[in-house]
Amino acid sequence: MLRFLFYLPSACGIVLCVGMMTVSAPVQAQSIPEGASAADAATPEAAEVLTAVDALFDAMRARDGDAARAVLHPDARMTVVRAGADSTLPAIQTIDGFVEAVSSGTTPWHEPYFDPEVQIDGALAHVWMFFQFYDGDTFSHCGHNSIQLIHNGTAWRIALIAYTHRTAGCERE
Repeated sequence: MLRFLFYLPSACGIVLCVGMMTVSAPVQAQSIPEGASAADAATPEAAEVLTAVDALFDAMRARDGDAARAVLHPDARMTVVRAGADSTLPAIQTIDGFVEAVSSGTTPWHEPYFDPEVQIDGALAHVWMFFQFYDGDTFSHCGHNSIQLIHNGTAWRIALIAYTHRTAGCERE
């Protein structure tokens, strides 16, 4: 049982942990599946949006906080909704802790995603996707990402990442 405020990427994903929680052991190492990418997009516009998402996941794999921050809007937020026994109210936080967590580790974070649905209306885009998260070669959790992006006149920037976090039902959907 842990009791404090901290970022613990390997045990609870990329989330701000608050209060008391039970940390469960990660699932055994396994092969990381090949996910989708901007190259799989249905339209050039959707490919531009997914290029920003891919840049974030590339930064996570490289553990490069500066590269992650470059694709995020300065006021970006992150929200996690946990499932099961670890479920609490959704945790909403600024992106600074996430960028710090990306920078602080050395084990690559892999987040292959599948069947992204991209919606675009002018300078606003939304991406919905199923993902699996690996800390190095060890499976950690899965869920769905809901990512909102805004176009700043030059490029797409991620303004909000909301995602579910679970360890059951993680087979590719």
